[in-house]
Amino acid sequence: MFTSFSLYQLRGLLAACGCAAILGLLVTPARAEADAAIDILWDDRGAAAASPEADLGARFKPRSPLTPPPIAALPPEADQPDATAPTIAVLPEDWWSQGSASPVAVALGAAEGTRRPDGGKNPAYYWHTDPGNGANNFGTFSWQHLSPAQTESVRRARSAAAKRDISASLGLAESADRAAFARVGLFHDRLRDRAKQREIALTRRELLNGMDLANQSPLAGLSPMGYIDRLAQMRSRFSDADEQILEARVWSFWHPQRNRWDAPGLGNTYESIRHDQARRMAAIDAALASYLNSVTANAAVDDRADTEAAPGIKIEGNTADSDVALTF
Repeated sequence: MFTSFSLYQLRGLLAACGCAAILGLLVTPARAEADAAIDILWDDRGAAAASPEADLGARFKPRSPLTPPPIAALPPEADQPDATAPTIAVLPEDWWSQGSASPVAVALGAAEGTRRPDGGKNPAYYWHTDPGNGANNFGTFSWQHLSPAQTESVRRARSAAAKRDISASLGLAESADRAAFARVGLFHDRLRDRAKQREIALTRRELLNGMDLANQSPLAGLSPMGYIDRLAQMRSRFSDADEQILEARVWSFWHPQRNRWDAPGLGNTYESIRHDQARRMAAIDAALASYLNSVTANAAVDDRADTEAAPGIKIEGNTADSDVALTF
């Protein structure tokens, strides 16, 4: 289980205090892996992203037989923030201290198929094979980076049921969640940083979808011409917020330098990728709805208890600061 003062919060506190030397000691294997992935992404896609204002209409395949207008140019990089800077959402701080019970974990786990919208755990939580590379996946976020020594007995087991039983007995899924949750916090930071650079507003729902995409594919979520840049493009093409998010997720798998889809685990077609991304979006929405419903129900129970304890006294709930008032 995570402590109430998480690694993610500690990193933020040290960064705010300027303790760079100490912060450097907090680089986890998960963070190092994500940083290395981002370096690779810049090498691989940097040339295509060097001039994001260029007209991409010629290589952006339309979703219909009709020829769409060219994609609008991306906004320029923001050198200095100003008073008119767009609002970039940040997830509630207490979500980062709840570990596997966090709404972040449940939402992304629902998208992965490892968790139910109510937070329950599916069999895939304990073990499943990655459809893209065949690796052994564990935990909420389908983590596949446990050490060979940790997973040896699982790999030797013959049946899926036996593998899951062994994983559960060894607590492998929980170990995976502790490592993966730190990386998800890094995704949160990187997406917000990119949005600031591009002067792109983000809602919590857009941010969560970006984090899920990065968890599914760091290339699609974090690379130049990935989720944030595609989201900016889709806002110029679609008025519907759902369609903006969905199309941004889909086209984040398009490799602009190679001029082709880069999602072999998803079928490498527009239709198959869109189907998968729509499913993940729906799962995230279902998890958020379940969470907000539970918070509202718990608040109602608390209000009734307070009223029964003090008859005749009306308790005014401070919903402005509560999770009940959260908007996505």
